[in-house]
Amino acid sequence: KNLAKVNLWKLEKLSKTQKGKILVVPGFVLGEGEVTHPLTVAAYSFSKSAAQKIRDAKGKAISLEELAKEKEKTSGMVIIK
Repeated sequence: KNLAKVNLWKLEKLSKTQKGKILVVPGFVLGEGEVTHPLTVAAYSFSKSAAQKIRDAKGKAISLEELAKEKEKTSGMVIIK
């Protein structure tokens, strides 16, 4: 499979310009980097450390399936590759 691999430092950086949006990763979120504020990230899969760092910062790490069930407006989402 040719799925994206995105580290936390990239999500942290992009979140500064995408305030309040759900960051959608069509692949894997890896744990390199820190999370300094709450993020909502939906992804195919998370490393244990990535999910823990997101939760420790009071954010949400959810699966793409969970995101689909929440029926959020797509205008509130940004796809990160």
